[in-house]
Amino acid sequence: MFTLAVEAGKLSRRPKFKLLEGEKVREGFIDHGQFLVLLDRLPDYLRPLVEFLYLSGWRKGAGRKLEWNHVDLVGKVVRLSIANSKTKESQVLPLTGRLWEIIHEQAKRRVPECPFVFHDEGCQIGDFRKVWKRACKEVEVCGLLVHDLRRCAARNLSRAGVPREVAMKITGHKTESMYRRYRIVDERDIKEATERMQAHLADQVKPQQPVIVPIIINPGVRTSVNK
Repeated sequence: MFTLAVEAGKLSRRPKFKLLEGEKVREGFIDHGQFLVLLDRLPDYLRPLVEFLYLSGWRKGAGRKLEWNHVDLVGKVVRLSIANSKTKESQVLPLTGRLWEIIHEQAKRRVPECPFVFHDEGCQIGDFRKVWKRACKEVEVCGLLVHDLRRCAARNLSRAGVPREVAMKITGHKTESMYRRYRIVDERDIKEATERMQAHLADQVKPQQPVIVPIIINPGVRTSVNK
């Protein structure tokens, strides 16, 4: 923008900006056991939305604004509209397992005059930071953000062995650099990695057992040698 302004004669010089070094890696996350306890501390109306965000990796705003006209109950697919997408790209989420159960349960409690999948007695769910903060305090995960559930989804997909390009389609990350910022590596990841490495190295130095090969020196006389 400043370069164009200089070329157009609107500025005499272009200011310099110092770029930050490295990528800013996200740090907030919660393990599955803690999440289940946290989920139980939330109000009934909020649990379906929060669990959906945890499993899908969608942004909070996209989940809150999800409408029934974007849900295909027959095909078991949810489509995120471009208007509700931060990347301005459509997004498709197949509904399987618990994700399908959540949407199916919401369909049963659907309010005709309410277009939203997740609602509070027919009204769109608003800001719930105070409720969230109180529940986090009870579970002793103070400082955890709702957005951290998106990071949890990225980490869980990676640990489940889902290829990066597929995981990015699910969570809606547009670039690999952005996805890497959400792909949390914790102590358990490192511990498992070092254990696999040591097991691999141990296999390399194991002495081979001698193979006994029977040979025949003379007819009727059988013996063996080590090979």
